[in-house]
Amino acid sequence: MTDNLQSAGIPILEKNETPMMPTTLDATPEPTEEPKQDPQNEAMHSGQSRTFLGKQLAPFDWRRQEAANAMGLKILKLSAQEAEEFDGRYDGMAGDAAIVVWLCTLTPSEVAKAIRLPVQATETRLKWAEKHVKGIGSAAHVEMVSVYAEIISAYMNSIAEPVETPGKQNSQESPQSL
Repeated sequence: MTDNLQSAGIPILEKNETPMMPTTLDATPEPTEEPKQDPQNEAMHSGQSRTFLGKQLAPFDWRRQEAANAMGLKILKLSAQEAEEFDGRYDGMAGDAAIVVWLCTLTPSEVAKAIRLPVQATETRLKWAEKHVKGIGSAAHVEMVSVYAEIISAYMNSIAEPVETPGKQNSQESPQSL
């Protein structure tokens, strides 16, 4: 019966086969190619290294973005003029920070519930902020806004399109393709 089981990736020796061990060790590591940075992937997964009040945060992935939009996230709805004049602060920033950071503390099923029931999610987020952030100017508030700024910066960088400068060649185009 056990002969029919598939291997779990561990080599299995035949009955009369002896294992081959290396006879020499090579101290020179094989060169590895550095993975190319993908800004969208970085934005979605860099949250795995972020914490708030000592707790690991989940990435601000597309589901959390959808929930944030349903809950009234303002930063992604700034007008062109507001965006052009953006100096790092805007009306509603404290609420946006609480929305984004709170969503990053939730499990995927809780995020799905926040998408379906944004009004109830807002009530829960407000209670969470009262308990954990304790008001504008507190140390927890400063930490929350800092984490929020990191998350939003990563998100904005991930969706930013390269700006072409007139007279300069695009680095991906060769002179023959012009």
